[in-house]
Amino acid sequence: MHNHTSSNGHHGCGHHGAAVANGDSEGDCLEFTLNGEVVKVKQTDPNKTLLEYLRESGLTGTKLGCGEGGCGACSVVVEGETVNSCLTPLCAVDSRNVITVEGIGNVKNPHPVQKIIAESHGSQCGFCTPGFVMSLYNTVENRKAKFENLDIEACADVDVAGCFDGNLCRCTGYRPLLDAAKKALEYEEKEEDISGETNGNGTNGTHRPCGHKTRPGGKLSKTVDGEKEDSTIYLPTSVSELLNLKSQNPEAKIIAGNTELGVEHRFKHTKYNKHIFINNIEELKQISLDDDGTLKIGGGATLSKLMLFLKSKCATLDVAKTKGFKAMNTMMKWFASTQIRNMATLSGNIVTASPI
Repeated sequence: MHNHTSSNGHHGCGHHGAAVANGDSEGDCLEFTLNGEVVKVKQTDPNKTLLEYLRESGLTGTKLGCGEGGCGACSVVVEGETVNSCLTPLCAVDSRNVITVEGIGNVKNPHPVQKIIAESHGSQCGFCTPGFVMSLYNTVENRKAKFENLDIEACADVDVAGCFDGNLCRCTGYRPLLDAAKKALEYEEKEEDISGETNGNGTNGTHRPCGHKTRPGGKLSKTVDGEKEDSTIYLPTSVSELLNLKSQNPEAKIIAGNTELGVEHRFKHTKYNKHIFINNIEELKQISLDDDGTLKIGGGATLSKLMLFLKSKCATLDVAKTKGFKAMNTMMKWFASTQIRNMATLSGNIVTASPI
């Protein structure tokens, strides 16, 4: 495994809490877990994506395909959710767990999901295969976690084809891949060793995104220096900090899932020196349903979280009160892939009429 700690910038990584809003920074670190190892990045380009960082670090199993979140070749797992690393800002994984295809298996010691896809002839040129592997891997692991929590109804509701809704293959055809997915889920139901927990390919003896709790640090307010002068990444944890930062830095771009700005950056080559990343602000992620039927959705809530909330209400409320909720969920399922739904927010992707 490479030493991912950045060698440039400051020698220390301090956490400044509310001091971030006052611009008092000595250079905080982005800190996250990558395939079981703690990573610290002291300085980085605010526009750098997770995919760019991974490939520069030698983890080239994750591929760059379309660059706009459509093909899924860049799929990785972050906190138990598949995301498009080509759009995910590097700063988005601060205090989170990241698993790439290298973290679950290799040629000599493949993960069962990798082996099943190969045996099912689910790969030809192989370019898209890592993305399919990570999507199926995450589906299997999350389903296994639901079994362990005795959420049998949720397990039965797993959409086999849906786990690949954000992955495209240009040459194999989808039948071998769907066959592999069904086989993997059947293995898991028989309690065979589908989790790959003992193959030791880089996640400290566990490949379980749901059970992996070794988050470095916590979600603290941070200011991370950019590589260039006058470039900065701000990571506030409250709305008051966000408003203060935006007031002091009106030119800074507010970013959540990056499904809109990521495409703009990729194809229009637009770059912003200052980013305010808002995914650590829990206030903006809240979703609630008042007694009078008013649905309140935080601007930072992802489409996936909204779908889960609406689904839970459909299961408990009268059918007449949830017709709109069911229609919304149906629309969102076709509106975007799983990877995009796990990243896109109401205020960023929907309100701005994102092309993704």
